[in-house]
Amino acid sequence: MSIFFHGALGGLIAPFKKDILPFIFLGMFPDMIGAVSFFGIDPNGWLIYRLAHSIWPVLVLIILGLAFRKQTIFLPYLAHVVIDIPTHRSGSGNLFTPFADPINFSGINWWDYPAIEIVGWLILAALLFLRIKLSTKNLMGVDKN
Repeated sequence: MSIFFHGALGGLIAPFKKDILPFIFLGMFPDMIGAVSFFGIDPNGWLIYRLAHSIWPVLVLIILGLAFRKQTIFLPYLAHVVIDIPTHRSGSGNLFTPFADPINFSGINWWDYPAIEIVGWLILAALLFLRIKLSTKNLMGVDKN
């Protein structure tokens, strides 16, 4: 999905309004790291992009989150990686880069099928609507039970 989609998803899953910017940033971060591959700066081809879209940065963020008591900080990065696995035919299909891919899964490229991105944005809009609706009910004193 596009970098903007990942940023919007990161903002949507931020637990509090004050956390929204780091969550947006971390949602886009795998593509920002991988941009060196887009511009030919990566001497190993697409290795940096594939590493940025692997499970290893997510594990590092989980450890940092536990160390700094920000347990949910890995969620936007993880969401980015999980969404890119089925929506990229190449580049980010191996969760275990640089090691061998035990799954050998190959998705489809979202840019070849624009409806995928459109449906993604519609789902995000629906989730945002639900989040606002639920938070408004909580502000009005409506009990969740």
